[in-house]
Amino acid sequence: MIDNMEDFYKYLQVNQGYTYEDLVVHNAGHTHIEPHALYPPGKHPKQHMFSFNQGRIINEFQLIYVSEGKGQLQTQSGGKYEICAGDGFFLFPGEWHRYKPDEKTGWTENWVGFKGNNRFLKSAEHLVSRRRPVFSIGMDDRLIRQFNNIFEMVKSDFVGAEYVLSGGVNFLIGHILTHLKRQALQITSRTDEILMDAKSLLERDFDKRISLEDVASELNISYVWFRTYFKKHTGFSPYDYLLNIRINHARLLLQNSGLSVKEISQLSGFESQQQFSKTFKKKTGLTPMQFRKQ
Repeated sequence: MIDNMEDFYKYLQVNQGYTYEDLVVHNAGHTHIEPHALYPPGKHPKQHMFSFNQGRIINEFQLIYVSEGKGQLQTQSGGKYEICAGDGFFLFPGEWHRYKPDEKTGWTENWVGFKGNNRFLKSAEHLVSRRRPVFSIGMDDRLIRQFNNIFEMVKSDFVGAEYVLSGGVNFLIGHILTHLKRQALQITSRTDEILMDAKSLLERDFDKRISLEDVASELNISYVWFRTYFKKHTGFSPYDYLLNIRINHARLLLQNSGLSVKEISQLSGFESQQQFSKTFKKKTGLTPMQFRKQ
C-alpha cells in the first residue's frame, strides 16, 4: 500500500533545451505528515517552499493525491476546499494557492510536478480546471499503483526514464478524467454492459435492416434511455454510430475490391444505391467513385 511507503521526494535535472510541447516530469514525492507536525517539511528547494499564511505561486503543474488524513486547500480561482482521504487536486502554473494537512489528523500526500502543453487538461476544462481543481476518486487501486510506478522510476532516474514518466503521468491524468466524466454522466458498470452490448449488436448486424427501437427492446431498455445514454457515452447518436460503421465498411470495399457501387451499397446495409451515394458524400465529401479513384 502507498501509505506504508517511506517518505521521499526528488527534483529531476531536466534538459533546458526542452520546449515543453510535451509533458515533462520535474519532481515527485510521497510524504506522511504526522498530527501537529511542521508543514511543509524542510529541505525542499526554495521555489517550492511556502508558508500557509503567504501561500505561493509555482511555474509548473502539480497533481496531488491525499491517501490518508485530511486538510484544506485554497486557490486564487477556485476558492476554499476541505480535502479528505481519496481526494486530490491540480495546481496550475502562475496560480496562487496554499494547502496544509489538518493539525489533528495530519495526512499522507503523493504528488508529481510537471511542465508542458497538457492536451488532456485543456480538453477537459468542464471536468477539472483552475476554477475546479479538486477531484474525489476515493481509494483507487489503479491510481495508487500508478503513483507507485512513477515513484520507482523517479527514484532510479534511469536513462530514458523521462519518456516513461511522461506516459505515466498522462495515464494518471487520463484515469482521473475518465472517473470524473463517468461521475458527471452517472455511468455505472450496468450502463457499460448495456452500451457495449448495443455496440456489438450494431457492429454485428450493420449490413441488415436494423430498427434501433428493436435494438433497445432486445436490451430491455427504453429507446429514449438508449438514445440519450448512447450519445453521452460515445459522442454519437445510435443512428450516426451505425452510419459510421456502414461508411467505414464501404470505404474498405471501395479501396480493396472490384465490386460495383450498387453491390457495395447492399453489402454495407444501405437500402438503395442512391441513399448510399448521398450519405457517403455527406460523410466524406466525395462520391463513392471519386473516393475509389483517389
